[in-house]
Amino acid sequence: MSTFTPFGQSAVYFTHDSRGRMTYDGASGVTIDYNYLNLTRKISGTGGTLAKYSYLANGSKTEAENGSGAGLVYRGSLIYKKASNGTLTFDGVRSSASTSPARKTRLRTSPSRSQTSAHGSTARISAAGWFPIR
Repeated sequence: MSTFTPFGQSAVYFTHDSRGRMTYDGASGVTIDYNYLNLTRKISGTGGTLAKYSYLANGSKTEAENGSGAGLVYRGSLIYKKASNGTLTFDGVRSSASTSPARKTRLRTSPSRSQTSAHGSTARISAAGWFPIR
């Protein structure tokens, strides 16, 4: 257990496991669980689960949800909003950061109109009325 005492304030406690990962954050009052890849699996507070995360074996995040089950689902470059009842709604497209020139994602609002967006870092493109060009 580690202790931190901000000047003029009460002590705040932190707990770490044998791998050095923080398992309890006294400043926020949360407990943090990890998966076998050392990635955050679940964050819990006094009221229950605050967030849960799922990953592929390579560490790519596939889901991030709050305690009620609502959140985001990632399928490749596609992002879906997940309602607490499990319903998925398309939310957008993300592109990955890389050292190579910016990736381009072409989207269209209708068969006759298209727009190209270039992104040099991880970005999210709004899904409102846009469809991927194949």
